[in-house]
Amino acid sequence: FDEVYINSTTETGAWNTFVISTQLEMILQGFGGIYRGSQNEQANYNTFVWDLSTNHLDPIHWFNYNGVGRIKNSWAWGQALVSGFLSFTIITSTVMACIISRNIHLATKVWWVPDISPSVGSGIVFRGFLTILAWWIDGWWALQEWTYNQGNERQDLLDMYVLTDSIKSDCLSLFLAGASIIASFFSLRINPAIPVIFFFIMHGQRELIVGGMGFLLQRANTELESNQMLNVVLSDSTGLDMWMWHEKLDFNGIVVLNEMTWLILALIIFGIYCGVNRVYTSRYTHHLVEDRNQRGTLSDTGGTGGSHNTNGTTTGKSGSSDVATCFESSTGEFLRHKFGLMSYHENYLFIKGTFQLILSQKYIGMKYASPSGIWTSGWVVVDNRFLFRTDDIMKVFFNIILCHDIFRAHCHIITESKVDKTVIRVFRKDITVKQLFTLSLRPLS
Repeated sequence: FDEVYINSTTETGAWNTFVISTQLEMILQGFGGIYRGSQNEQANYNTFVWDLSTNHLDPIHWFNYNGVGRIKNSWAWGQALVSGFLSFTIITSTVMACIISRNIHLATKVWWVPDISPSVGSGIVFRGFLTILAWWIDGWWALQEWTYNQGNERQDLLDMYVLTDSIKSDCLSLFLAGASIIASFFSLRINPAIPVIFFFIMHGQRELIVGGMGFLLQRANTELESNQMLNVVLSDSTGLDMWMWHEKLDFNGIVVLNEMTWLILALIIFGIYCGVNRVYTSRYTHHLVEDRNQRGTLSDTGGTGGSHNTNGTTTGKSGSSDVATCFESSTGEFLRHKFGLMSYHENYLFIKGTFQLILSQKYIGMKYASPSGIWTSGWVVVDNRFLFRTDDIMKVFFNIILCHDIFRAHCHIITESKVDKTVIRVFRKDITVKQLFTLSLRPLS
């Protein structure tokens, strides 16, 4: 057998080689990574075989596969659709928020900083659920392949190419879903920028975190080294060893759990942040807050809670808490009951009447829902006359573009600062595009 010396690699991944005995220069290349049809095996890869002839130079020109097949991931379409919906919702809500902020600034000279649209949270959780479902259907192969590759790089063992960006995107979806659930547990509305920052910091430091405080570090390292010894086929030529670690057929939870330490730790830190945020927002901010124990007792009054006193009456820091605003009564959505606390936002403003403490521990004054309170419960003021749900604005917009009332949209009429309880259906001919996107927010009593 004539030894072949591997000199370098080309941009396409082929090898520049030459035969030592004859000094014949050659380009040697092969192919791998064809998916196996079986979903029950961890590594959906098909190994290829070089059919060798008596002439040792023939394999340089001819490579043949045995048992080539293909599969498709139908769940990817579902994940893409949900991700597209989330992206569309975030983009449209951001555009609407910018228009609102501009109009408020023109009217009051005050810049309004919005929170994220409420409809995004449920979509994030659903996207995370689809990620777990797709991994389960695929036998957890993509996750295990990535974690083995991460562990092998950390241990300076043999590794290979994997789709790291795909797993990074899936992990981000899982983290945001977990963050949404944690925030809901603490009855908080958190701007998604905060957990995203948490995620990218922890993801960027994952090697240090896993190498320094992995949950099962020693056992995982032993598994990685053992797996390499079982799956490396040595050859006589340096550089031609066949590395087949991805052919591990059984799921190894030890390696996966250890390499995902950074994600679990990120969720724990975010949970601590939410707990501290909850205490701070409840005790040290000057807007009406909710006590979790009051949820049942206040649901009938539409109050937004605050603190208990000796005679059982609930009071808030800014005014009366036992009378719902006309905005709450008309929309049927009490901010406290549906969304809980809102971090760093004024839920209510008290701009009329005098604040006077009386024996019943209540404050006298007229209560108004603030712009932030209206926006984060999913509503917006259109043309200064109508109260629309943020989702209904895009429905009317598409009806106008399509010249047909396909999507049903509704609104309330605003008279001064009062919201009419009557729900009116909006047709495309009832409003122009210019009026539709004349968006603003103002206190509603």
